[in-house]
Amino acid sequence: MNKLFIILVATFVLFSCNQQEKKAPEESVNNPEASSISNTDTIPANENEFTIEFAKGASSVDLKGNMKSLTDQKVYFFNATKGQKLTGKLIPANQPANIRFNQIISPSGTADGPFGLDLKYDLNESGKWQLIIAESNMNGEPYIGDYNLSVSVE
Repeated sequence: MNKLFIILVATFVLFSCNQQEKKAPEESVNNPEASSISNTDTIPANENEFTIEFAKGASSVDLKGNMKSLTDQKVYFFNATKGQKLTGKLIPANQPANIRFNQIISPSGTADGPFGLDLKYDLNESGKWQLIIAESNMNGEPYIGDYNLSVSVE
């Protein structure tokens, strides 16, 4: 019985705590079908991929979105230059909420994360980045509902 318990715990630790860098699939980085959004746009609830376009002279955008299903995730594409800083704030309409910045994926496909509701990140490559918002699979109930998103790249 003790050996079985140790094997189960070891298996759980190996699979749930593996925090190695992952490469994103190439096709997800350059998605020509992603919807463009800009300052104060409301994200259509039936879409999951968006390209953020900052207004001329602006470096930030405020958006409204919606998680519609238990497995929903939103991917925001944005362009940045090496040396810029990303700041993000995610505000769920209902609390408590199991929603967060899950990953950021660089133009070369290197992934980092997970993060929480606030994000500050040094962008170390130039090109198209991905910011993924979804639930934490290891924390509480899935989130279905509205959220506000602020993104700044300076």
